[in-house]
Amino acid sequence: MNTQETNNNRFAAILSDGFLVLYFLFALFPILWMVLISLKQTDELFTTRFVFQPTLENYSAILFGDARAAAGVVAKQEFPRYFLNSLIAASGAVVISLIVGVPAAYALARYNFKGKEDLAFTFLSFRFAPELVVIIPLSVLYRQLGLYNTYYGIIWIYQLVTLPLLIWVL
Repeated sequence: MNTQETNNNRFAAILSDGFLVLYFLFALFPILWMVLISLKQTDELFTTRFVFQPTLENYSAILFGDARAAAGVVAKQEFPRYFLNSLIAASGAVVISLIVGVPAAYALARYNFKGKEDLAFTFLSFRFAPELVVIIPLSVLYRQLGLYNTYYGIIWIYQLVTLPLLIWVL
């Protein structure tokens, strides 16, 4: 391989890496923006300036419940309880998805049986259904079964949404 080809390959690699870095920065900009907004004071929240005096008041309000709400009214923050609720629901959904989804995906990928393609398409078709079509019947059913506003109810909803995708991805 001559020096010219080596230089061309090196330039192409550098150019490719540069585009990847630019795309990476572009993709992460919303996260950076959220972090910047979280460090702004209440009166600067809706400004687009990148230069400001950072503060940790917002984090203090969320974690300890001792700061102002957005309107300047003192409010008791219940973030730790909400975070725990989300953690319980998400963890339960992940555990059940893995326990049910991994063997199902393995069976669909490994074994040949009658109706395999139909079953796989049925799992995929659950992703096609609009959520608004499912919300009202599920709401009525949840109230009748006593699952409304429970961990089991939200974990089951997460299963309906994520399990078909997990099976297809695995």
